[in-house]
Amino acid sequence: MESSASANSLSPASQPSAKQIREQLARILRTADFVKYPRSSALLTHVVEETLAGRGAQIKEATVGVEVFGCPLGYDCKADSVVRTQARSVRKKLARYYAGEGERDSVLIEIPKGAYVPEFRSLQEKIAPAGPPSPNRRFSPRLVAGLLVLAVVAGAAALTIQIASASRHPHLPALAVLSFVDLDPDRRFDTLAFGITEDLQRDLARVSALRLHATPPAAQLVRERSDYSALSRKLAVDALLEGEVAPFGNRAQIRVSLIRASDNSILWTDHFSSDLPAGPIERQIEQNVANALRVKLPPVLSARPENPQAHNLYFAARALWATREAEKTRQAIGLFQQALSIDPGYALAYAGIADAYGLMMAHGQIDYSTAVGRGEQAARRALELDPSLAEAHAALGLIESARWQWNAAAAEYQRAIELNPSYDRAFERAGVNRFELGDFVSAERLLRESERLNPYSMALPLIRAELYYYWRRYNDSEDLIRDVQRAEPHNVTAFQLLAHDFLAQHQPLPALQAARSAAALFPDNLLFDGELVPCLNAAGRSAEAAELLRAVLHPHGTDPLDNYGLALLYARMGNKETTLKYLQDAWDKHVPDLPSMRWDPALDIVRDDPRYRALAAKIYGP
Repeated sequence: MESSASANSLSPASQPSAKQIREQLARILRTADFVKYPRSSALLTHVVEETLAGRGAQIKEATVGVEVFGCPLGYDCKADSVVRTQARSVRKKLARYYAGEGERDSVLIEIPKGAYVPEFRSLQEKIAPAGPPSPNRRFSPRLVAGLLVLAVVAGAAALTIQIASASRHPHLPALAVLSFVDLDPDRRFDTLAFGITEDLQRDLARVSALRLHATPPAAQLVRERSDYSALSRKLAVDALLEGEVAPFGNRAQIRVSLIRASDNSILWTDHFSSDLPAGPIERQIEQNVANALRVKLPPVLSARPENPQAHNLYFAARALWATREAEKTRQAIGLFQQALSIDPGYALAYAGIADAYGLMMAHGQIDYSTAVGRGEQAARRALELDPSLAEAHAALGLIESARWQWNAAAAEYQRAIELNPSYDRAFERAGVNRFELGDFVSAERLLRESERLNPYSMALPLIRAELYYYWRRYNDSEDLIRDVQRAEPHNVTAFQLLAHDFLAQHQPLPALQAARSAAALFPDNLLFDGELVPCLNAAGRSAEAAELLRAVLHPHGTDPLDNYGLALLYARMGNKETTLKYLQDAWDKHVPDLPSMRWDPALDIVRDDPRYRALAAKIYGP
């Protein structure tokens, strides 16, 4: 595999080196003007890289139109002004950058008017008047770069900033892998960008000398990518690894930078061609990150073989899996299986199948026996091939939880956390498992840790809000829900949980308002209609509740509510006998959520009934 780290430097000697130019390009592309406009980023990257490769004389309007903007060969560039328009835009963006945040930078990149070949110059430092430094003054990029070189050569310093808020191994450097961005206007490289991000996040989490934090959502990064210091503080990390996938002729170019959080300086940067398999590219990235942060990669990480075609299928499957949609998750399973037909020893593909079945089971998208049987088989095969896969242990833990084998599930989650202390999903699942056992204190601690590792997730605080509901800490639950609603005003789960809180406190009108809000977000959704029925009944709208209940019990063209959901519906309406009937039916069909009956306040009406106690004993023992 070739990367371009060794690209020839420019002459004469007064000009910046190729390495300095690429570092400056990476710095410019991180600004809001370029992050928000992929076409500008693609054009600037293309002309800079072509010039560094010695092909500046070949940069013409017609070739740029074809190679960057996808124009057909032989297109009429006089009639189609896309290149000229984008070049003017890039010139304006560069002028704004050097007039503002880039005014102290030591390398100038500009595209002269009337041309497309960029020029590069070293800028002289401005001599500041003598006197005490301003507390807000930035270090000179040249001085910072010089200090970094001296530090690496002399071995005098490593990235050892202490993070006071970190609860695990605070002495280790903390790193966040930011979601790689597809800069192609037609989004041709979304799957590649997603897959590389996931692989790097998973692989670097195996490095015991690093603390990895969850990858923030790409949509969030569009808003925050230009302020890396603030982003680093929010994530509580010392360094950020970012990447972009940009069109480069008929292929993609993958650009990667490792950024020091304290001053936004670049610790390492490089770029790679997609002509080569993603696996070796990822290995080079991981090794360079390890070198820059002065940590050692484990041998299993640096030597993991993968079939490139199987790896690409795995990328595509994970991207589908991440949507959490039933049909796309089924398609993901098919792609994982295709990857295994090419490479039967591909442990990650087996782990992906196990995770997919677990996800579908948790969302009620597949029957229990099918999910458990196929999910367990895939998870155990993944662990036979690679016992160090945290994802496979967590997937097996989910299967054991669904079987109500709490101790076996706890052991799998614990192993997943040991293998990847940055795996927020393992902490979340372990927390839910502890809740099922009635250990609310440990559950809260584990859920808080998952939130610390992934501060951008709105689902995680809502899981803790649900824990507080079961714990009967209704005010704490509502406070968390309101925090989520400030960030996501239309989060349907937040309204659903609010309705539960208010009903449990015998406040029917606010419960009805919350339930109506949830149902309005998803019209004709059986789940939210079912949640609305007891709220209508409690608010004195019994006729409306009865009419909606008939529709819920006899749905057209959709699956009915599961038996545990119906048990809760009738419990909230005060119908004890029907509640007990549906609880027994839920036991007979092994509805995965049934064990929460032990704690749900809605079931207080049957708590003392011998039939309820007998059912609880079957699940948890006497």
